[in-house]
Amino acid sequence: MFDIQPAGSDAQYQLVRELVAEHIAWDTAEAQHAGLGAQEIMNFHYAAEMVFPGEFAAPAGCMLLATSGGFAAGCGGFRRLAADICELKLIFVRPEFRGHGLGRRVVVELLKLAKLAGYAVARLEATTFMGSAITMYESMGFERCLPYYEIPESFRPMTLFMEKQLS
Repeated sequence: MFDIQPAGSDAQYQLVRELVAEHIAWDTAEAQHAGLGAQEIMNFHYAAEMVFPGEFAAPAGCMLLATSGGFAAGCGGFRRLAADICELKLIFVRPEFRGHGLGRRVVVELLKLAKLAGYAVARLEATTFMGSAITMYESMGFERCLPYYEIPESFRPMTLFMEKQLS
């Protein structure tokens, strides 16, 4: 059984930071296998993302924490890109909690909350080595779209941009 709720306390944000650190370690290792440097990845993707709530603060944003039996199991958030567009970020489920639909439940909750916050479109970025996540996003109605921000040339072969209409 999973409990998914917006993080709000210092203790909850500390759990989110731990989950995000695990996500960053995994993402960095996978990207290094694809030929990118660890520092390049950190500088471009994660320089400002350990500050919570930061851009994920309500009402324009949200950071969800998923727990199971009191243990942090996963997280995910959204932040404002434009008046009616948000970006889903930092969606992560610890390996021992995968295979139970938790990632999908986090995304469903994020989309519901984003729509309630007034967003019409949700966007996200994924990498080609996130095959299961890409399959999940596509099954939820996300479609590939043009990049919505500038990325370094070295990231382009492995980066996918997706969006979903929330109306």
